[in-house]
Amino acid sequence: MRLVRSAALRRAGSIAAVVGLSVLGVGGLPETAAPAATRAATLASPPPVDRFNVGATHSPQLLRALAGPLSPTSLAHPAGVTAPGLAAPQIAAATQTVRGVDVASYQHVNGAAINWSKVAAAGYRFVAIKAAEGNYYGNPYRASDLTGAERAKLSVIAYEFAIPNASGGAAQADYVIARAADESGRVAPIGLDIEYDPYSATDGTNECYGLSRGAMTSWVESFSSEVRRKTGRPPILYTTADWWDTCADSAALGQDPLWVAAYSTSGGPPLPVGWGTWDIWQYTSGGTVPGIPTSGNTDLDEFNAHAVPVFSPGNQTTTATLAATTIRASMFAVAGSPAPSYTATGLPPGLAISAITGQIGGRPSVAGVYHVKVTATSGALTGSASFSWTVNPVYPTSAVGPVSLDLGGKCLADMGDSSAIGHPIETWSCDRADYESWQVANGAIQIHGRCLAATGTTSRSKVVLAACAAAASQQWRVGNGAELVNLGSGACLDDPYSSAANGVALWIYTCNGGVNQKWLLPAGPVLSQVAGQCLDNTDGILADSNKIDIWPCNGYGAQKWTAEPDGTVRTNGWCLDVYHGGTADGSRVDLYSCNRTAAQQWRFQADGSAAELRNPKSGQCLSDPANATVSGTGLVLGSCASTGAGTAWLVR
Repeated sequence: MRLVRSAALRRAGSIAAVVGLSVLGVGGLPETAAPAATRAATLASPPPVDRFNVGATHSPQLLRALAGPLSPTSLAHPAGVTAPGLAAPQIAAATQTVRGVDVASYQHVNGAAINWSKVAAAGYRFVAIKAAEGNYYGNPYRASDLTGAERAKLSVIAYEFAIPNASGGAAQADYVIARAADESGRVAPIGLDIEYDPYSATDGTNECYGLSRGAMTSWVESFSSEVRRKTGRPPILYTTADWWDTCADSAALGQDPLWVAAYSTSGGPPLPVGWGTWDIWQYTSGGTVPGIPTSGNTDLDEFNAHAVPVFSPGNQTTTATLAATTIRASMFAVAGSPAPSYTATGLPPGLAISAITGQIGGRPSVAGVYHVKVTATSGALTGSASFSWTVNPVYPTSAVGPVSLDLGGKCLADMGDSSAIGHPIETWSCDRADYESWQVANGAIQIHGRCLAATGTTSRSKVVLAACAAAASQQWRVGNGAELVNLGSGACLDDPYSSAANGVALWIYTCNGGVNQKWLLPAGPVLSQVAGQCLDNTDGILADSNKIDIWPCNGYGAQKWTAEPDGTVRTNGWCLDVYHGGTADGSRVDLYSCNRTAAQQWRFQADGSAAELRNPKSGQCLSDPANATVSGTGLVLGSCASTGAGTAWLVR
């Protein structure tokens, strides 16, 4: 049975109590435990909506649906028989495998403590504790419950009940992380309860908090990213198929572990868009658990023994031959289970995983994009996590030198030899001083350990120094006529209003081919997208008709090229040329003394960071025939319609 909002009310008494929590003095619980008689403190910065549901585990809509057609006592522990309406395999799974509970301050009836030792003795092995709601409420029992559960050898999760129309996803992630520690300060794995808005009747929105599907997906992504950044683990995402498919309908979060809520008689819960299996299943809200005061009104869960959460480290990017930052894929520790062991498939050559810790490290040796799957096994429990690992080739760097503008004898200048982040970059008369000594490495234009970066993506965004990072705002490629195109914006490095004065602060602007956008970089490599190969002047010989080939990138002078404002591509003052001005497919490309003929003109047709070098006379492109990988293969003209790596070049 799919979870629907018209589910019969089976917890009328308990839901009425939840709805009336603020009346009973629980709705405004303080963030630290207080005597029971005074446990009705107000919320910090009270929102305009009556937050009556803060003490409940989940929304009234969901708790009603989870009660299903069962009586509140039919799942009283131990559940040795099949209850009416609930399939026998579900009861068996929930009773005989890895069972858990879900609690909030509501379970502390009249301030009574939960006896976690009794919970553990009854066979439960994990607990999810509501630690916070929105950005305004912290469960006053959270720390004592986390500590008590851990002392009873239960695994714990601390979760946030999301209120997306109260504040941003990252802000609520920070809020719950600050409230997810036990009494020793250890932060528990984080969960996100994202479901029906319990306050839609008073906040004037709907079950989706008034957000569009796209906005909701972005909110959850922001929460997930912040949890990964702060804890090194993704959150465990609690939702229902009904709510998610209505309010988000996105597969973007499918790598996060899924905790799905559903009362179902079909043998398994319906899954929301984006997930192929579930990690935790909350199958009822009508359980009775020894040690928990809310008899008949406790949420019960089970782990999927074949999909126990393995916290993925997320997609990785490293550089070949350099030591990779050590990362870890860790399995959720299920109380009473043996220590997990780890294996991995699809790792880049040179990397290895520790079978004991799940740590991955080493030096990747071969560039490429790898699809990694880490599998963890703990007794009869298994789980896995998948992520990509991109290994970039080692790009040879350019020479160190000026970046000159084809206007007024000006150069790109870091005046004052500053390394301050945010320092503006200007034009200045070219004089080869240190403040004009730039180098191109891995697509970034660098000076004094900082990188040239656009501060925005729109025209007139300033250009400044930034801490070097793998950011598109710091990536530049050569465009037509020696433009410098910023990959983050598609705009060009621009001297405002074609000024010929010193000290003009630069910005990015729509590429227009003007002289105020034509820059000459220091000589550097032109990299083929055939891995590890560079545009090469055979043996470095400077003579007419010398062969142009591909050769492993080595940084030697025969591989140092400049894209000139006049449309030529040069090495040591000689031009890339089509032999005898040929125009046919397969015409040989050679080196020749620069003569301003059409055979030496090249235009850059960009496709992301790479570009095709098109000869306008022939309409053909510089090509490595058949995407050859053999060093010394001579280059020719080939069809620009080719999608192969042999016609794609990184001109930096």
